[in-house]
Amino acid sequence: LWLYKNICRNDRQKAKVITLVREPISRNISAFFQNYERFTGLKFEESNLQADKLIKLFLSGYQHRVPLTWFNNELKQTLGIDVYEFEFPKEHGYLEIRDGRFELLVVKMEIPDRSKAAAITKFLGLENFQLKRSNISNQKIYADAYREFRKKICLPESYVDQMLRSEYAQHFYSIDELDKIRKAWIIQPVH
Repeated sequence: LWLYKNICRNDRQKAKVITLVREPISRNISAFFQNYERFTGLKFEESNLQADKLIKLFLSGYQHRVPLTWFNNELKQTLGIDVYEFEFPKEHGYLEIRDGRFELLVVKMEIPDRSKAAAITKFLGLENFQLKRSNISNQKIYADAYREFRKKICLPESYVDQMLRSEYAQHFYSIDELDKIRKAWIIQPVH
């Protein structure tokens, strides 16, 4: 809504938008912890759930399709840009799209920070841009539970297949990347 209100105030003004892409399973786990209170109605520190119960809650009740539908439900409806119409250079990990008055930079989270910074610097025409990390899970109140959750979770093959066979994953990740992601989540828990 903020994006729409602020971009659409002046329909002749050009706007630059940067959005990120992240492997959908890792994104879902991070979002589950980040939005725990909104999802459950409880503050994380008050819930006292152990990793096994958190995993069950994540698998049974979380909205797992959000990253798979976000570009169509949010970005396409707001900006009128269908990112799936543009071939994503998976080896570079970012794509610039110019469509009417909008310029969009799509950046894959998994590329090195220096590559992200270079893409953003070029896109925005800046000289001295530095990427700074924030909102880091291992610095949050739930850091220990998050680590334990990731250590213990081994996802059902059907879930991993749903995530990785999606238009989203297929569009932004190479076959090799998808294979590595699949093996990490099915064969052994991520550490």
